[in-house]
Amino acid sequence: MVYVQKRHRADEETNRRKVEVLFEGTWRSVRWERLQVGDICRVVNNQFFPADLILLATSEPQSIAFLETSNLDGETNLKTRQASTETGRLSSLNELAEFRATLQCEPPNRHLYEFNGVLKETNNKSIPLGLEQILQRGAMLRNTAWAIAVVVYTGHETKLMKNSTKAPLKRSSIDRQTNTHILMLFLILIALSLLSAAFNELWLARRTTTDWYIALNGAQNANFGFNFLTFLILYNNLIPISLQVTAEIVRFFQAKFISMDSQMYHAETDTPALARTSNLNEELGMVRYVFSDKTGTLTCNQMEFSKCSIAEIIYTKPAPGVSLEESLLYHNLREHPSAPDIREFLTMLAVCHTVIPERVDSHTNYHAASPACSGDGRSVVRLGVRDPHAPERHHQRVGGGRRSSAVLRAAREIKLYCKGADSVIYPRLAGGHDSRYARGTLAHLEHFANEGLRTLVFAVADVPEHFYQEWSNTYHKACISLHNREEKIDEAAMLIENNMRLLGATAIEDKLQHRC
Repeated sequence: MVYVQKRHRADEETNRRKVEVLFEGTWRSVRWERLQVGDICRVVNNQFFPADLILLATSEPQSIAFLETSNLDGETNLKTRQASTETGRLSSLNELAEFRATLQCEPPNRHLYEFNGVLKETNNKSIPLGLEQILQRGAMLRNTAWAIAVVVYTGHETKLMKNSTKAPLKRSSIDRQTNTHILMLFLILIALSLLSAAFNELWLARRTTTDWYIALNGAQNANFGFNFLTFLILYNNLIPISLQVTAEIVRFFQAKFISMDSQMYHAETDTPALARTSNLNEELGMVRYVFSDKTGTLTCNQMEFSKCSIAEIIYTKPAPGVSLEESLLYHNLREHPSAPDIREFLTMLAVCHTVIPERVDSHTNYHAASPACSGDGRSVVRLGVRDPHAPERHHQRVGGGRRSSAVLRAAREIKLYCKGADSVIYPRLAGGHDSRYARGTLAHLEHFANEGLRTLVFAVADVPEHFYQEWSNTYHKACISLHNREEKIDEAAMLIENNMRLLGATAIEDKLQHRC
């Protein structure tokens, strides 16, 4: 009952939270429970999102917003969202009040990492909306002063509520054993009561005539059911009624001690232990094996560039005290026959990524959609790579076995840069496994994997102008499609991601935590 009341109070507290909503040209504080689809709201730093929102503008350059989604997926690293360039200018009240658009999106669903929608402004082209623009309820805005967004799903239609199910009744092994024993004791009690009632009938039948002076022939004494109930009450102490109550009291105080345990406090994140329920306290002492994945659980989840393979030559980061000008990479960049490939590889590091720099006091944090991509971005900064060209179009594929590509127009030429797993990149090479550098790079990848490093394969392709124009239209139509958008984008990407030339691979290290 204590924890049920806590949940009810938490629900009431959530519904009574307030957020600023645009109403008649001004910001007004409105309770979460009063939000409606289509409302434009402003969320400030360290505030939870009250509903599923579509990001319109933020306080950061390039309309970037940083999110913490630990309540949704358990991941503590910040994720990035970016508003469309067409809506990123909507920062003032006048611009928001004059903004007119129609939002079309898919019906509410439980897929946290999928969203398809189209924003149609008056007299403007359609703007595709995807995962990069959605802010899920339950996530928190971090390292961003404010974010302006429009409500798209509320209440039980949000992705958080779609994924929430009725919590099952959890019982510990001691509870199951106790219930089994109590059931056995109850059956023994029934058996004893029946036997006692039966023996009472037998004794009465023999003693009624001989022991006439104690009046054994009464109606109550001859009633089998009455005697059974009498013995049931007499033997009721066989059932430990107070056992369950005592156990619940003990568990309640155990949960309090767990929450106050200083040895279970994580000082770096200021996170104490929290016992959400006391039903499974004793199970903690029965754990023998812990199964865990590697990234973020056993590791620090801080990716560091370790080494790379370019044109079948392995380059490592300079040793302490050795400058970049003295390294093998810098020397080969000037004099080695593979210098064009090295230059192309470094250019790809600079443009084919999702890294977003964030200036905090005197240092810069680099956030990306994946930790490996963040490690590549930091390596570009350390190597001093600068590229004057910006990607004209950048599409991203996140997930196992996928790839990330960027199309770059520079000096009257168009190039496609693509990176991903070797199982994805190699079939898209011009010569497959027989292409230039393929065998040597594959051997290097096996060597990197044996060292526990995370690898990505890099490739490039030249794109003709006329083909790019046709492909650009196909890709835009796929981006604004509301049905099967992911499949259509993938099909459009496959049209251009072929006949590529292998450049090399990177190896990223994710160090184990000091207690592992």
